[in-house]
Amino acid sequence: MEDPTTHRLTDDTAFIEVIDTTNGNGNGNANANENAARDRNMAGQYGYWKWYGIDNDNDSGNGNENDNNNDKKNEDYKNETTTAVAAAPLLTRYQPQQCRTEVDLESDRCQVAMSREQFAPYQFITTDDNNNINNNMSINNSESRIQSHLAKLKREEQPNSTTPPMLLCFIGLSHAREMSREVNLWLNKWNADANNANADADADTQQQSIVVKSINIDAQFPRLVNPKSIQTKGCNATVIAAGQWSAGRKPAGGRYRGLPPTTFDDYQTEMKEMILKLNDHFDDDDDDDEDRSSHKHKIYLRSIHYNALGDVKTTCPPEDWRSPPVIDTYNEIIKNLSSSMNISFIDTNFIVGPLWDISEDFCHYRLDKVASAEALYMLERLLLPPPLEPS
Repeated sequence: MEDPTTHRLTDDTAFIEVIDTTNGNGNGNANANENAARDRNMAGQYGYWKWYGIDNDNDSGNGNENDNNNDKKNEDYKNETTTAVAAAPLLTRYQPQQCRTEVDLESDRCQVAMSREQFAPYQFITTDDNNNINNNMSINNSESRIQSHLAKLKREEQPNSTTPPMLLCFIGLSHAREMSREVNLWLNKWNADANNANADADADTQQQSIVVKSINIDAQFPRLVNPKSIQTKGCNATVIAAGQWSAGRKPAGGRYRGLPPTTFDDYQTEMKEMILKLNDHFDDDDDDDEDRSSHKHKIYLRSIHYNALGDVKTTCPPEDWRSPPVIDTYNEIIKNLSSSMNISFIDTNFIVGPLWDISEDFCHYRLDKVASAEALYMLERLLLPPPLEPS
């Protein structure tokens, strides 16, 4: 792989394409059908990352409420961080070789390349579909939509307090575990808000207000995804993303130590066999299933996360093959199979991609702004009707 210190846009013909996010109805069709309006999984439709530095210039300049909100956000950033002083090149973050010991990590050579300060001025903004035409945005629209839907579910299930929560299952390994935790952080926050609003209720009543929860199910490789486990756990919506172990370095002491990365052809074959196995199992199960409630046994494939350029990924040859070109090819395979085999695909790369190198350990999006934004989007895709089908 090319030396990461040269990952810069230097060619005379290089460019960055900027997507216009100010007008979600760019095709001018005010009567777009409901499914098209709901399919907000593309940049500029659901949301985008915005830089909040000191000088934001308030583009519209019309003195409306959103301008005042932007002023406050900029002022908050002035107070919270010293990094948001002015726009600066967003250089690729990477881990140089010999940057693991405490002594090395204190050196400028390691600290500059590994710093995450450059990401501080960025916030993910969700686009308000109702106000796109007026260029109005709010960071809380997705959260409000989901909370309203959860409140509706609570009202509908109130007469039957024994109804189990809707279960969201995330299949993979550590990345699935982190996503499940982030999803539960949102759900727990909203449940706490609801309980605070109903502080006089007893503990049992408050516990019954939980209508959705999330778990993870381990599967290092696509071939290890087990439909029976999904059914046994009682998953209502299952999100599968098995690709990190396929391309990554295997633990030295584990059962898969020394196993080479999965080639693109083999990965496509393994994914196809996994989808066929899932379809066969749940198609048979559905024949006798009269309780096909919302998202019952709904299966989704999710895009594989990028990994930042840790030192094991930039050796020659790489010790770990999870570099962006490899992940991009895995994701293209998943996307093509989801389309040809009629299985839903959730692409979160418009959230992950712009800040792909933010992960503190050069692998996991964990308790950071990318993880939080991705989990919120995942909840909207999984919970809000109508279910989105692959395009």
